[in-house]
Amino acid sequence: MVLVVSHGTFLRILFCLIFNEDIQEYLLNYEFPNSSYMTISRSESGKWIIEESPLIKKESNKYG
Repeated sequence: MVLVVSHGTFLRILFCLIFNEDIQEYLLNYEFPNSSYMTISRSESGKWIIEESPLIKKESNKYG
């Protein structure tokens, strides 16, 4: 088991690296609420699985 405690930006980058997602997309459009955590595990086949995650899509900016 590994516990990572960090700021949301690092957690979004880590998420993208583990799940092979576009880092720029997640840095610009998603966030972790304050004091949140993400639970991930590895299946028997070695695939990463999100068990619990508060990662949310940011609301559109009304001003541009």
